[in-house]
Amino acid sequence: MAKKDLLDALADPERQISKSKGELNKIFWRVIDFYNIGARQMYDGLRNYVNDPMNCEQTTNRRTEERNNLISAMVRPSMTMYTWMRALKAIQIYRVEMDLRFYRGKERKKIEFSHTIDLHTVSDTDEATDDGTTENESGPV
Repeated sequence: MAKKDLLDALADPERQISKSKGELNKIFWRVIDFYNIGARQMYDGLRNYVNDPMNCEQTTNRRTEERNNLISAMVRPSMTMYTWMRALKAIQIYRVEMDLRFYRGKERKKIEFSHTIDLHTVSDTDEATDDGTTENESGPV
């Protein structure tokens, strides 16, 4: 059933966004819509994701279970941060950059910072990011 739900969601990402109850789910399906990811690309990405030993134990049963669990989690109305990161990695998103602002209660003070998340495994030869930095987070802006 989850596979049919995934195919339906990929056919109409806007509908999936409107059904979403969580913000991470909405962001995920907006990315799917923006990159126009179809069933073929999704299943290729899922296959690559579960075939990577960093993501999944390399037994047939475990790969199948991991793929099916991820498919089920992607079509639910909300996602956890852990599932969101796995799903982004499965659709071959390699880097996420966020600018965050937090406001607390009635206080007018806010905290702002940027955070970069590299989703790919860094090899010995690829220690720096594209912009030449090696840190994942900058300080307050």
